[in-house]
Amino acid sequence: MKNRKIGRVLGFVMADIMLLSSAFTAFASGLGDINSDSAINAVDASEILSEYARVSTNQSPQFTAEQKEAADVDKNGSVNAVDASQVLSYYAYKSTSGTMEFEDYLKNPPPPPKKEPTIVGSWLPVDEDAEGEGIAFTDDGYISMFYDSSENFSFRNDGVKYQDTVYPYSSLSAEGDYLTLKTEDKIIFEMKRVIKGDGYNGTYTVTGGELHKSMLWIVLLSNKNEIGDTTMTVKIDGENSEIWINKFLQYKVNGNTFEVVVPEGAEGDNKPIEFTVDEDTLTIKNENGSTTMKRVK
Repeated sequence: MKNRKIGRVLGFVMADIMLLSSAFTAFASGLGDINSDSAINAVDASEILSEYARVSTNQSPQFTAEQKEAADVDKNGSVNAVDASQVLSYYAYKSTSGTMEFEDYLKNPPPPPKKEPTIVGSWLPVDEDAEGEGIAFTDDGYISMFYDSSENFSFRNDGVKYQDTVYPYSSLSAEGDYLTLKTEDKIIFEMKRVIKGDGYNGTYTVTGGELHKSMLWIVLLSNKNEIGDTTMTVKIDGENSEIWINKFLQYKVNGNTFEVVVPEGAEGDNKPIEFTVDEDTLTIKNENGSTTMKRVK
């Protein structure tokens, strides 16, 4: 009987301890610290987002008054994604050896760390004689080329201009996302629209015709034995157009130099080419001098 009473008392004590533990977990110790673990991190941001999602979908909120006050980091009276974003930003700041306290960080957040200059991006020469011929370095190690083709390829009011000829729209056939321009004796182009715009505007992948052959000639002249991943796309906006030769060559960066990967079986060498990047300016140096380019926004 005595043991039964002791067991009952222990049961009540354990229940009280569990309640106290639960209450402690729900209590927020300070601004941004939702779960009271004395740290402001991604877990707190996740808790804020979960509460915001519940309230936004008309579910019952689960935050206590203390947690709601701690979650409202911008103190505008509501808990939302902005609060979660600020908590997450602070967590990232602390993860990179930041020393400011959270409230000081909110009052005067430090500027974001300056990104290391990178050759990755699209570039146009500063020299006006280059006539809009650009180069793009992708983060997966490919070089693409692009140029303003508006003078030679555009959709005008009176027809489709290609090279020195304007073809009537009766020569253009459209079937779904496919466009074909042909005459009695040849196909000018075959294209598939991959990004839609108004009318004929958009981005197209060139799949055949004289326009596609021009890409094949470029590949041939570069000593590549096969097309591989190389494709041609055209971006059209009214009477303006831009042609891209995508994944034309591969490159590797080593410090402040890059090397063009010479295709297997092709002639040529892969001498390192020196470059410098100063914010949005790229300077490429070679035996004949240097070329300065501006990053395309």
